[in-house]
This record gives sequence, C-alpha cells and structure tokens, in this order.
Amino acid sequence: MIPAPPTPSENPFGTTAPKRALPTLIAALVMTGIAAWPVACQALGLGALTGEVVIGEALQLEVPLTGAIDRPLESECISVRRTADSIDPEYFPRDLVARVDRQTGTPRILLASRSAVRQPLVEFRIFVSCGYNLSHDYLLMAAPRSEPVPATVAAPAAVAASVAQTPAARTAPAAAAPGVMTAPVVGTGNRLPDGIAGKNIVLGRDMTLEQLAQQHFPGPLRQQRFMRWVVEANPQYFAGTGRQLRLQRLQAGTPLVIPGVVPPRRPGDHLGDLTPLGEKVGAGATDASAPPARKPQASAD
Repeated sequence: MIPAPPTPSENPFGTTAPKRALPTLIAALVMTGIAAWPVACQALGLGALTGEVVIGEALQLEVPLTGAIDRPLESECISVRRTADSIDPEYFPRDLVARVDRQTGTPRILLASRSAVRQPLVEFRIFVSCGYNLSHDYLLMAAPRSEPVPATVAAPAAVAASVAQTPAARTAPAAAAPGVMTAPVVGTGNRLPDGIAGKNIVLGRDMTLEQLAQQHFPGPLRQQRFMRWVVEANPQYFAGTGRQLRLQRLQAGTPLVIPGVVPPRRPGDHLGDLTPLGEKVGAGATDASAPPARKPQASAD
C-alpha cells in the first residue's frame, strides 16, 4: 500500500508546521529595525562651523554638537589635528585649542587661537575620542576685514610741529610740493596688499629695500614677502624686478607704507624657482651698499 502524500499543514517527518511562521518572522524583523532606527539617528555629530577667519586676527570659531551624548564627553575628548592630505603645513593653526561648552543649553565645541591668522587658508581636523571616534576636516579661506581700523601714523617731530601751527592743517592734508612723491596714508581708503594693515614710516638714512627688510625680519622668506609688499604698496618709488628692486636705493626722508604684521604667504610662494620679487632662487647678490669684506692679513712669521 502506497502512503498518501503529506498535506500542506504537515512535513515529511510527521510534525505539523504552522502556516504563518514565515510572515511572523518577517514582521518581527521589521519591528526590530524600526525600534533601532531612532538610536542610529541620534548618533553624535558635528554641526555647521560658524565664525570669521580674518587675516591679522586670532581665530574664534564654534561647532555645535548634534545627536545624543550617551557617554561622558569633556574637553579632553576633543583634539585639533593636522589633516592627512593638507595643502601646506603653514595653513595649520598650531595653537588652536578646542573645548566643550554647555552654557548655552546646546553642547558645542569652541575653538580659539592665541596667534593671529597670517595665511590665506586655514585647515585642520577636529577629532572626538572617548568612544565616539568622530572626525571632520575643515578648510577655511581667510579674508581681511571690510573696514580695517586705521593704524596710527607716526610723523617726525618737525612735521608734527608744522602741522599743529594752523587749525586748517588739522582737517585738510597739505599739498605735496611739485616733483615730491608721497606714500599713501593708511586709513584713507587706499587698497593695501593682501588686505593687511600698514603703517607709515619715514626713512632716517639712505638704504636699500633689502636693508629695510633686514631691519624688520630675520628670515629670508619673510624678507622676500616684506619687500614684495612694500613694492606693491609704494609703486611710485620702484621699477624693475628681482635684483633691481632689492638694491634700489631709497633716500633719507622718504615716506613709506610698510606692513604692520608679517605679510602672509601667497599660494605658490617659494615653491618654484622664482622668489616673490621675480628673482631666481639662489641668485641673491651682495648688497652694493654693504661695506666690502675685510681681507685676512698674513701673519708675519
């Protein structure tokens, strides 16, 4: 006798299989996923960064924290690091410090630096440890303030005494004598290189542009940027490129506008074979105004 095939509610082993086992399992998995979805959505995150990056001023930035803080999060958990694929090491603010602030109700990360911004770009990474393992890279463009604060102009005592003689001289600038070139006055709307503040000086003796740069900055790279800035801010005194500019003699009593801070590095500076003045790297010549080197005297034996 051949046994009859099992009915749909039975399996070959003689046990009864529930008809709704598979739909019940699917429903349970769906409900589990729905219950876990809010937890995933509440993971800690970094909001949009706010704050200004102004050349010549310290950084003051803010990043709000979003999501749930399900474990301790103190300032020690926040660190500022250099990005792995940074454009230039000088764009990283080495003294930028981060801390967690909860005084406003919404937790946030406050970023502050002691030194002023000198470069056209600022790049860094925020890393959150203490079990969160969260990081985000930032690349910010620096810009000068639209309305810079006028710098104080220091004038020689003789000039200051002559200006103070008449009340009209205090309100109207004196007309320049024919053939005499004057430097632009800081704070009168003149556009200065790189948007940084300048200051007026009057040379006390004859010197070259290179000697003037050596008086203000010891490093050769800063001297090159200083000389380029002075040439661009005082074009009426300079002509030529490279060596001609460096060794061009400026007379005593010449009024100049010089940078009030370290001129920022521009993209491409010191990367090729030309200096900011258009001179080939390594082609620096001895200053013509410098005294000749002393020859060693032979010892009389």
